[in-house]
Amino acid sequence: MFSPTLRRWTRMPVAVTVSMVLALTSLVSLTPSSAGAATSLTALVYGPSLYSGATSLEVVDLQALGYSVTIASDAQWAAMTTADFSAYGLLVIGDPRCNDVFPGTLDSLAAVWTPAVTGNVVVFGTDPSFHAGSHSGAATFESHALAFAGAEAGATGLYLSLSCSGNDSQPVLDALAPGMTVGSGSYSDNITDVTAAGAATLNITGADLTGWNSSVHEYIDQWPANYTPLGIAESSNGCASLITTPGGVTGCPYILARGATYGAVHNLSVSRSGTALTATWQAGSTAGPFLCTLLYGLDTPSSFTARTSTTSCTFYGLSPSTPYGVRVTTSGGSGGSASAWSSPVKSTITCVRGSSVRHITGYAPRCPAGYHQRH
Repeated sequence: MFSPTLRRWTRMPVAVTVSMVLALTSLVSLTPSSAGAATSLTALVYGPSLYSGATSLEVVDLQALGYSVTIASDAQWAAMTTADFSAYGLLVIGDPRCNDVFPGTLDSLAAVWTPAVTGNVVVFGTDPSFHAGSHSGAATFESHALAFAGAEAGATGLYLSLSCSGNDSQPVLDALAPGMTVGSGSYSDNITDVTAAGAATLNITGADLTGWNSSVHEYIDQWPANYTPLGIAESSNGCASLITTPGGVTGCPYILARGATYGAVHNLSVSRSGTALTATWQAGSTAGPFLCTLLYGLDTPSSFTARTSTTSCTFYGLSPSTPYGVRVTTSGGSGGSASAWSSPVKSTITCVRGSSVRHITGYAPRCPAGYHQRH
């Protein structure tokens, strides 16, 4: 039987050539922004839902996606109005590593903050931050779910982890999606799978969800028609409607989403080879052409851009010791934007002095005095 036990910490590339070195910058504001229309790539995170504050995985992932992140304390969240929440492109209730943050402000003020959520929603009964250190699929799910939740330009999305809250999240679900209820019953939390909608919406596989070990803490017993199951936990009973995935697993949904389309660039990734950095992405309902902007670190744009009608761009001649990223928008800025970050890469050279041979590895390796580089 289900038990909401709290587990504590137990290609046609477009090319631009540049060469320069600037320091990595990463800005995290701790003060909520002012009210206004929803601004893309701005995220408001409920601070108590983070396990390690500004260094939590949710914040790191948001920055890697190009977001300006505001972390609100419980008191700051409680002092905000619906219009204040509506100023952000994304609201985030994270995973405090299998803990319960719902009794209190989130529940009592649900009627204030949930009406601001007009964009995409991802709600799930698991704790990806807890499992990300031991299962790469958990980290993939979290990053892709954040990207989807904030993908609708001009609207406020929601990333909602129920973590290990049991039914304490019910007041929030009542305000957000009347008809959605947290359920319990017989299930196997190590046999999970992704639905066809989940694979298409989050770009994840069943393998990404499987084998986290004691990962499903809540599943959804009932849900409104405008929410779509993305992932299920194997079960023979318990929820109102059992679902069978393309992989043949039957059970109850524990990952659901509202808004099954992307309006913006999404699933943006970067790969690096020597001095070249290539970005690839998927287009949303707002088609290209696209504009690529090189970033120093996570969020500081350079003056180097590339315009393309394909879904790939490449920048050449980069310093091997500098972390760069790429931000992609539709031309003219419509359709939202996203960014990704590529770590510096090391290279190895061979240095020779007579019969002495040395191999030097580094971000920008150079031969010691008296040695010359073998090419």
